[in-house]
Amino acid sequence: MVKRARKKKRKEAWQAEVPYRALAKKEKQLRERLIQLEASFARQELFNFLKSPRYTLTPLNLANAVAGLPYMGWRRSVSRSKKAPSKIANGTMYQIFKAIRYLVTNANRNSENELIMSFHDGILSLPSRYQLPKTELAKNWFSLRRAIRQAYRNDPLPKALICEIAKRYFKLIHSQTHVEMVLTEQFKLNLTKRRERPTISDRVEAETGADGNDKIMKASR
Repeated sequence: MVKRARKKKRKEAWQAEVPYRALAKKEKQLRERLIQLEASFARQELFNFLKSPRYTLTPLNLANAVAGLPYMGWRRSVSRSKKAPSKIANGTMYQIFKAIRYLVTNANRNSENELIMSFHDGILSLPSRYQLPKTELAKNWFSLRRAIRQAYRNDPLPKALICEIAKRYFKLIHSQTHVEMVLTEQFKLNLTKRRERPTISDRVEAETGADGNDKIMKASR
């Protein structure tokens, strides 16, 4: 009786397993399709956000727009997310990026040396809202000048120059050698006294640029 009962249950289990396997396969296909549709919806919503003039493109607005994707549209995502304040929305790196954007926008980009001189004078006269990046850029003028030269020689599009300088600047300050740290301390800008016009020695230094720094670094080694 036990054997007959086991045989009967095995037959019922096998009969139930056939449609289960078919349904499981269908479920897998639907899940894969859903993932593809969610990704497509998220890409389209992100594109719509970037195209919309409703919000300026900032890290905080971008984060708010994509926070709810793909379970809601970007507008609802922003309206819900902006109710929660962010303590790091205006962090140091982003403030430095905005200061570099301000400096590039107002700089003379006719030549490499003119761009460097414009940055030099621009840092000293940055508006008060850029007080933190002003201090950081003045302290790391050695790395910033190298970043400007590298970015300018890469010949990017005018709008891409901002990102090129910022990218190279952050890379340089986060990978400094001991010699470069010494040079950073040596070449930092003095913010205590106001500079009126570039001196001849400053122009010679700007024209020497990275080549002169390379010679100093080689001599130090």
